[in-house]
Amino acid sequence: MEIRELNAEDGRITDLKAEIDENILTLTWRWQRNSDIVYIFKQRNSKNIDEININEKNVKLYTKDEYREFNGYVEKIRDINEYKFIVFPAKEEKLDVILIKQLDEDNQITVCTGKPEIIYDIAEHKKLFSKMKNVQLIIFVDIPISKDTLCYVKKKGAYPTGIDDGLKFQFPANFHVGKNEMQSFEIGKDEYIKVFLNDAQKGGSKYILKRR
Repeated sequence: MEIRELNAEDGRITDLKAEIDENILTLTWRWQRNSDIVYIFKQRNSKNIDEININEKNVKLYTKDEYREFNGYVEKIRDINEYKFIVFPAKEEKLDVILIKQLDEDNQITVCTGKPEIIYDIAEHKKLFSKMKNVQLIIFVDIPISKDTLCYVKKKGAYPTGIDDGLKFQFPANFHVGKNEMQSFEIGKDEYIKVFLNDAQKGGSKYILKRR
C-alpha cells in the first residue's frame, strides 16, 4: 500500500458528512470520478494527518457497491468517544493499492458518538479555630480531555451559579482517563467552589458535567 499526495489527475472526496441515529453512525460523501473503492481510517481523538501512521492494518476497504447498498458507510456505535474519520480516495495500480492524501481535509471529519460524562468532587477539610479551610478538586473522566474544557469558580457567601459569578480559575493540566486529583489549596470558611464547563457558555456542550 502506497500513499501519494493529491495531484490534478486524481479525484477528490468531498461533502463528507456524519449522521447519528440512535446507535447507528452513517458517513456519506461525494465520490471521486471513475473510482469504485475508498479506504476508511478511524482513530480515537483528533490528530493531524501528518501525525498518523496509515498502513494496511488500520484502514478498511469500502466499495461503491457497499455504499449504494447501505446509503453510505454505516457502523454501530459501541461507546461514547470522539473519533476522526478519513476517507481516502484509492486506486489500484498493477499489484499495489494507492491511497490519495488530500491536503484540503475535505475527506476528514471528527465525530463525537455521544456526550461523555465528567464527574467532579470537592473535598473540604475545615481547620479548628481557623478562618480558612482546605479544598481539593477531584475530576473523573472516561476519555482524555483538555484542561481548557473545565474551570472552577470561587464565591463568597454562596455557591456560584455560573462562570461569571465569582472569581474564575483555569485548571493547570489536561485530564487523563480515570481519577484526576488536584493539589489542595486554602480558601475562606465562607467561600464556596464549583466546577463549570467553559463551552457551555457558547450555547451547548459536548460533555455532561455532574457533581459526585
